Amino acid sequence: MELPPATTEYKKAAAPGLRTAPWSTSRRCLVLDPDVRIAIAPGVSCFEANKEYEHGGVSPQECIVPRISVTAGATAHGRPEFTKVRWLGLQCRVEFSDVTDKVLVDLRGKPAEPKSSIAEKVKETSSAGKVSLVVVDEEHEGERVHLVLVAPDGRILAQREVVVGLNT
Repeated sequence: MELPPATTEYKKAAAPGLRTAPWSTSRRCLVLDPDVRIAIAPGVSCFEANKEYEHGGVSPQECIVPRISVTAGATAHGRPEFTKVRWLGLQCRVEFSDVTDKVLVDLRGKPAEPKSSIAEKVKETSSAGKVSLVVVDEEHEGERVHLVLVAPDGRILAQREVVVGLNT
């Protein structure tokens, strides 16, 4: 179906003989499509009659699509993480890496709420890279809780959901 000329507006048509460039992000980058050439308007202008410069043309924002890869289980180097969690009854043995001294280790019903702790005592990390937490109340056995590493300023550095008394 052909549109009537009154319903369309002809824009940005390049006249033959204008300077062109290959479609790429820079001279050092790979040419994206060798068959595509981009016409360059002369001076500071665009391809609309009787109009000075306005937005349009080729820019990195219009040509580059960012690509992000996300991998399950991947961790950034140097970020605190739990490396091993082992339950012996109601005792939770925890190992961690990339954690400085004075970081707290806790078992909480809600990760950001210190009052939801079910551990007998919150433990402070040391250079050994491991602590043991004890759950005193047997009623918590089988409950889903959060093992957390908490910075001195209260920020959660790492968290992991665990089931009290269950090794997974």
